[in-house]
Amino acid sequence: MEPQQIDFEDFGRDKFLRLAELSSDDHDLVSELQREVIAPHAVSIVESFYQRLREEPVFEDILSANETRAEDIKKTYQRYLLSFGVDFESADYFRERLRIGAVHASVGVPLSLYVAAGRLMQQHMIDLILGGAGGERRSQALVDLVLRLMTLDTSLVIEAYHGTRVGALKNSVEALRARGKKLVEVLSTDTLTGVASRRSVLQTLQRTLDHSRDRGQRTGVILLDLDHFKHVNDLHGHGAGDKVLQVAAARIRSALRPMDTVGRYGGEEFLIILPTAEADASLRIAERVRLSLSADLVQANRVAVNVTASQGIAVSDGSEDPRVVIERADAALYAAKRAGRNCVVGADTSDSPGNSSDPTLHDPGR
Repeated sequence: MEPQQIDFEDFGRDKFLRLAELSSDDHDLVSELQREVIAPHAVSIVESFYQRLREEPVFEDILSANETRAEDIKKTYQRYLLSFGVDFESADYFRERLRIGAVHASVGVPLSLYVAAGRLMQQHMIDLILGGAGGERRSQALVDLVLRLMTLDTSLVIEAYHGTRVGALKNSVEALRARGKKLVEVLSTDTLTGVASRRSVLQTLQRTLDHSRDRGQRTGVILLDLDHFKHVNDLHGHGAGDKVLQVAAARIRSALRPMDTVGRYGGEEFLIILPTAEADASLRIAERVRLSLSADLVQANRVAVNVTASQGIAVSDGSEDPRVVIERADAALYAAKRAGRNCVVGADTSDSPGNSSDPTLHDPGR
């Protein structure tokens, strides 16, 4: 995992320097700390520090995953010591300390381990200062400087550590949301035809009927069944049948209004929902669908297939349960089949399909 990118330019260096009580007056003291304490003892400090860290199970687990990392870690801490406090006001100094925090977070080093390690290294430097030949006053000034510099470094590392973890968490949440959205799309879409799935179209029907009831409007519901579809599968194979379903779904959609919904109800059946559609408007839309389906032959598996459909319409004010509306549309659909197929029958006339004068019945070409 790559360390989280951090905006170093706008990080507010003055704020951290102020909290650590560091100023440009400390640079000469930093040079003395590096010259008299750190540079002569950097290797021994790191070696002692490293051996102490290996006693911690968490650190040992990190190392055991990659034994070649040991020397790299030692070199990294030597570089850290030799740059400790050098140009502490600069953007480069802040950038490096922030990078250290980001790296620790990325490789899974617990923040508590880093803080404990920082305290241990701090103690090594203080012991060297107090054991040196300098005067008590000068030694106290160097000890105070180490404490302030370590406060700055630790603050920056913690800031970067949390920023990286929050960034990683945000990325994880966004990835989960994307997967969730994709899952919703998969569940709501019929994979073969690209129209709404049965589950999704039934949910849409419920919402549309509720809206019709609340607004005093009516909703048209069409149950459509492709005529003689079983013959297509039997004669030309399921590949041809799939192609017919895909083309039929596309042609149905092209005949509908933008507000309308079509879903695959099951097999070769499609459920069409027409918001704010009275009986005559539902009939006109169903007729457009019928003409769109039969307009051209479908080329499937090197054969040309004629596609027609029988349709049953039910119009509801939203006071009925969706199952009741579908049952009425289904009864009208079977009446359309009995009437010779490739036609549209309204639910109110489904018991008398032969009455071609009824405006809710269209029975062409018989």
